Amino acid sequence: MFQIVYEYTNPWPKEGPLRMELQYAGEIAVSPDQARRRANGFLSREVALFAEADTPVLMLGSRPIWRMSVHLMLRGKGDMGQIGVLDVDAVTGEIIPLSEQQIREIQTHARTIVAGSPQATTPAS
Repeated sequence: MFQIVYEYTNPWPKEGPLRMELQYAGEIAVSPDQARRRANGFLSREVALFAEADTPVLMLGSRPIWRMSVHLMLRGKGDMGQIGVLDVDAVTGEIIPLSEQQIREIQTHARTIVAGSPQATTPAS
């Protein structure tokens, strides 16, 4: 199972309810598992070893993409929280590039989470 989000480009009506008719015709060549593997490979090489992509959501718009939240995963502590977002092209499998600034922001957010987490203590002997 996976989620699909449809990008609706028409404006909300000034009065009354919104009526939508949704349709998408196209091929999605990259599976959610393939997108997540590619994302995790990119994250370990370019961002941080402890950054991990969460469940992909298919975003249908002018360019279909798999969008994944990026979480900080620490051994012994598990999921420490979301630190960013990464997109993978759902047709080609290419990573949608993050800027150097976006990578720094993800890394800074991860450091902030680690700095604020309670430190493990060892019992006195």
